[in-house]
Amino acid sequence: MREPAIAGAFYLARRYRKEISKYGKPIFRLHVGVSEDVPAIYKASKRTVDKEKIWLGFIGGGGSRWRLPDGRRVGRKGQEDLVEICKLLDPAKFAVTLIGLHWGWLHEQLLALGWEVFRPRYSKRGLQYRYLRDVDVYLCLSHIEAGPLPLLESMSVGIWPVCRDVGIVPEVITEGETGKIIGYDVEAIASYISGIRRDFLEAKKEKVKQAASEWTWARFREELRNGLEWFSARYDCNASI
Repeated sequence: MREPAIAGAFYLARRYRKEISKYGKPIFRLHVGVSEDVPAIYKASKRTVDKEKIWLGFIGGGGSRWRLPDGRRVGRKGQEDLVEICKLLDPAKFAVTLIGLHWGWLHEQLLALGWEVFRPRYSKRGLQYRYLRDVDVYLCLSHIEAGPLPLLESMSVGIWPVCRDVGIVPEVITEGETGKIIGYDVEAIASYISGIRRDFLEAKKEKVKQAASEWTWARFREELRNGLEWFSARYDCNASI
């Protein structure tokens, strides 16, 4: 297991310590609320979506800032990068759905660029995720992440993920098969997105869903165990696992 993934494993272990041994279900279902009924994530929204465009989903709470090695402070979720990427894309072909808190500034910036932006009113997190049905590509431009759990949530409904190498991303995504792992060059990211076609997204849907459903608590426990053993060996903790 890579060192950056350790932080994500510990975060999930703390957050879901009670659920880890209780449910044999994919992690994303726990995040939106476990129920024997169909969870809110599967419910389609009733809004009319322009399917002539490819919808990019930007998800999470974006209030915190992150200091880069060069000293600049940027949005931890990479919201400034999203603006720069959108400047390089054609708003006649793409649109953005913003799900989460603190996207007021980002919303205004994208509107000023002439983009169509959908931003559902915040209520319960699970209710917002019904709008995932309207998203075609999930973008994770974060500089640092614990999960990110929205990766599993979006993949669970077949959304193609385009993510930076943060958190559990390289453990979940098989490059080119169930998602795309990208770097920090906004021009390269925009170039990749501009080449995405709807028939490609449709062809990959089932593989993406399958990859998310395999990320169960049993697998997570094994990943966490491997991570703890790696940590113990590297720092000579002499821990009993």
